[in-house]
Amino acid sequence: MTCKYCGYHLSPQADFCAQCGALKKRHTGLIISISAMIASFMLALFGFGILFFAGTSLVQTSHGLKESFSPSIEEDTDTFNFAVQQELDDRSDPPTLTREQMITSAQATVYTIYTGSNQGSGFLYNTKGDIVTNAHVVEGNTSALIKSHDGNEYPGTVIGYSSETDIALIRVPELIGHTPFPVNTTDHLPLGDSVIALGSPNDHEAVSTGTILDDYINFSIGSYQYTNLYEMNADISEGSSGGPLISETHGQIFAINSAENIDDDSIGYSLPLYEVAYLLSDWSAHPMNETEVSFLFDEADNIDTSTREEQTDIELTP
Repeated sequence: MTCKYCGYHLSPQADFCAQCGALKKRHTGLIISISAMIASFMLALFGFGILFFAGTSLVQTSHGLKESFSPSIEEDTDTFNFAVQQELDDRSDPPTLTREQMITSAQATVYTIYTGSNQGSGFLYNTKGDIVTNAHVVEGNTSALIKSHDGNEYPGTVIGYSSETDIALIRVPELIGHTPFPVNTTDHLPLGDSVIALGSPNDHEAVSTGTILDDYINFSIGSYQYTNLYEMNADISEGSSGGPLISETHGQIFAINSAENIDDDSIGYSLPLYEVAYLLSDWSAHPMNETEVSFLFDEADNIDTSTREEQTDIELTP
């Protein structure tokens, strides 16, 4: 080995050139590489230690969070389930009214109807102030005086009338917005169902109770044809025509009391609402005017009833 500065021959053990004094070049690359490897190993070991302890801490923290939130989540779930069940319970059928409560509530929506020489009953049908009654109660009149159970009197106008189906509709502006007793315009009452017949003859509240004895009764009286009536052993006293027939089981008005048996006045007949609901809906949405109603009065006199079998044991109850 020679000195790179002066070319003098150097011994392997020499640390510097004896000729020029220059330091001998050492092989430091290996040392540096080894040192770097050692340093990298130490850093890796240190980093692994940090990750290990951090991971342990995260796992412990995760378990802690789970333990801390689990009871809260379960409690919130229980609360939610209870709220849902409570809402479902609230949507179920309303509490059943007693007979007395049902009668009291319904009578507040039953009215006495005065039309010239006639007097009958009727009941509030909707929130438009429309009152349902029999056509024979208002026959020949386009207006009526309506009297409530508490003595208030209101003017009413006939906005719907049928000369063949014994049904009419009277609108009373003062009753707009009033809530009617629940009505059922789609279902048929079964035989044996308990019913309540209400009316207000001569300003007096009339109440009769009984059961459905027969159904789908058909007959004719004058120009009126009656279809699918209920027969019941609830008396429809004079002046109660047009009053409601209530199902005690359902707490709803199902029919309109219309006639009674001549031989046995404890037997009455009621016209199902589902038979006339289409007429009532049409009249309420598109009221007839006075001219149209009056025309039907005249038309009733011209209806040929000779081919009809007159019912001799049933009469109307104005």
